[in-house]
Amino acid sequence: MNTQNVIANPQYIDLHGEASTSTAAGGRSWTVRGNNYALEYVEAAAGDVFSYESACEHVMIVPDDGVDLQISSLGQQVRVTEAAVVVLPAGATELAVGGDMRFVSLVDNRDTHRTGSALNQESYREPDPRVSGIKVAARREPSTGPEVFALSAYPPEPGRFGTIFQSETFLVNLLDLQQGPRDATKLSPHHHDDFEQCSLALAGVWTHHLRTPWGPDKSQWRDDEHRTIGSPSVTIIPPPLVHTSEAVGEGANRLIDVFCPIRQDFIDKGWVLNSTNYDEVQW
Repeated sequence: MNTQNVIANPQYIDLHGEASTSTAAGGRSWTVRGNNYALEYVEAAAGDVFSYESACEHVMIVPDDGVDLQISSLGQQVRVTEAAVVVLPAGATELAVGGDMRFVSLVDNRDTHRTGSALNQESYREPDPRVSGIKVAARREPSTGPEVFALSAYPPEPGRFGTIFQSETFLVNLLDLQQGPRDATKLSPHHHDDFEQCSLALAGVWTHHLRTPWGPDKSQWRDDEHRTIGSPSVTIIPPPLVHTSEAVGEGANRLIDVFCPIRQDFIDKGWVLNSTNYDEVQW
């Protein structure tokens, strides 16, 4: 079999159903990975302190308001008290947690010590040849410390797809909060030729609808999938699966899409809110 032609399997990871790693103050964390990166989901406890040493720019997502987080990096200190996306420079970073909270940490696989500890590591024993490798968007000005983008400063706007930020290698899309089920007559099935999509569910219940395109080898055809999963969870969608995600929970439903490398098409549409900090990626 020509493995270049085999489409990878989707992954559905119910984080609370997996073994966690304990934090020093009694919180817990889970690390999963994609083809080019690691994602750490942390439910931190008051008093937790986290130290990261990164060889490259990395990203934090603080999804909730009413938090107390002190971030120290490059000799600069910032305090985060509301939902935000934080772009962190290479080097040492320390996080001091003042109250119970959760956050997401993203690092690309130039930092192999974190991608190597992922609970789904076996799925990437061989890289997916269909997924584009890391492309680095150079910063136009050197970083002087943590960059905090408070979500309150970027409310949803008609015609803008979610709330999107980038780093050198990541693009994160915080989709608009969905109250109650999504209108089933207004789904958005689509596919990516060479992007792997990570959909991180932070609230509610979601049904991910996936269709594998038919190729010439019938033995590789698959039935459509309609997988319902709660939160917190991670769903990895490999290219070129046709997919759409449907909020089905009765309350608040919240999803974040993560891409690595970044998506120039989103930048070109003016949707990436901090894109002027970076040069265009040369594909």
